[in-house]
Parts: sequence; C-alpha cells; structure tokens
Amino acid sequence: MKHISPPKASHLIKAEVNHLHFSVLDSTNAWAKRNADRLEPAKITMITASQQTEGKGRLKRVWQSPPDCNLYASFCFFVSLKTDVSNIGQVMAVSAVEALKELDFKIDLKWPNDLILQNKKVGGILCETTAIDDLLCVIVGIGLNINMESDELKKIDQPATSLFDSGNRQFNVDEVAVLLKKAFQNNLGIYFKEGFSPFYQTYRDLNASLVGKQIDFQSHNKLWQGGFKSVLEDGSLEIKLPSGESKIFTAGEILKK
Repeated sequence: MKHISPPKASHLIKAEVNHLHFSVLDSTNAWAKRNADRLEPAKITMITASQQTEGKGRLKRVWQSPPDCNLYASFCFFVSLKTDVSNIGQVMAVSAVEALKELDFKIDLKWPNDLILQNKKVGGILCETTAIDDLLCVIVGIGLNINMESDELKKIDQPATSLFDSGNRQFNVDEVAVLLKKAFQNNLGIYFKEGFSPFYQTYRDLNASLVGKQIDFQSHNKLWQGGFKSVLEDGSLEIKLPSGESKIFTAGEILKK
C-alpha cells in the first residue's frame, strides 16, 4: 500500500468534546459557521438540535428535519489552513457505521459518505470549512434518521428509511448521539495521527456492493456514466468509462446505481 502522510493536528488526538444542544436551529452546520469564532480551538465542539428548520444536504438539497425524532449534529474542530482534511467526511461515515453496529444495524456506504440501510438512505454527511485568522474550522454535519415514520420518509426525494422503519422499534436519539460522539472522537484522533490508511480497508469494504455496477456520477456540474471500479487508497473513486478509460474523482456524487 502506498504510504500517505497523515495530516498534522496533534491537539485533536485526545481532544475533549464540548456538546451544545438546542431545541431548534436553522441547521447545525449553519449555526457552527456563524459562531465558529466563539468556539474553543483546542477542543472538538458537537452541536445538536432536536429540530432543524432549514436542514441541508449535499448539493444544496433540503434535509427533512422533523422535530424530536432524528439526530441532527455537527462536529467542529480547528486545524492549520494547510492541513489536508479531504477524508474527514469518510472518517465520519466509518464512525457512524461503527456506532450503528452497536445497535445491531449493518450499514453500507454509497461513495463518498451516504449511509445505506437495506438499500435505502438512512443518513448523510455534509462537510464545510470556514477560515478564521490562520485557522481552518472544519464542520462535519451528519443527519441520521432515527425514529422517522413512513409518512415523513415519503417526503424525501429518494428511497429512504430510518432505524425505526427498518428495526420496528423506537430508539433513544441521545444514546445514538453518544455512540457517534465516542466513535468519531476516537477515529478523528487516529486520522490525525496515522492518516486515512487505518480506515481504507473498512471504507472500501463498505462500498463493495457498488463495485462493477453502472452508475451516473456528477462532479463539478458535469455528468459522467460508467462502471464503479474501485475506491483508491486516498479515498478517491475510480470509474471505468464506456471508452475503457479509467477516471479518478476526489469529489462528486453517485446519482444512480
């Protein structure tokens, strides 16, 4: 395996997590961006809300955020401006899989970081950054459908499920949040000590159901079609185009599989 140097942010290897909870926010990511200059740069801040009025997903999609049934969370931390944080969303995805495994759910991934349960989306991750002086505030937002019922799930613009819908029982959202916090806090420390390599095999295996399938893929407002070939060691995606050429992507979204 090619050696990939880990990013340098040693203060995060054993960083404490501050948890701020709100009854209602427009979105946890938006709150974090507005208030980044008030957060403690030596710590990880976890922001959660019982409801979001303007929840958002990737590509500016609306994230359905009904009250008191799902987990809406953002994790914020600070690194130097030159730190490579390109795999943070993937590290969060692996962390969510680990957390939900504690509840006996087997989660797959759809590259780069959609959480899939029984072939339906159960969660998504949105990473954003904002610069403050000589620091980069990294904001990793995650939405997990916990106790969302079928009438609400039908409002989502793609096949979606929840832990309740798939497991036929209610879950404690706060307990799920604790499991996720523990997993991400631990994995973030590993990432900033060793890089993405400790996660690569697991991450690749979680995407294995896509290998060989024909997909529509959007990257930088351009649509590509081809076969899902592999996930590379740096977390990027390799697609085999109809011409036979292989093309590598570091960002984008699978629209169809």
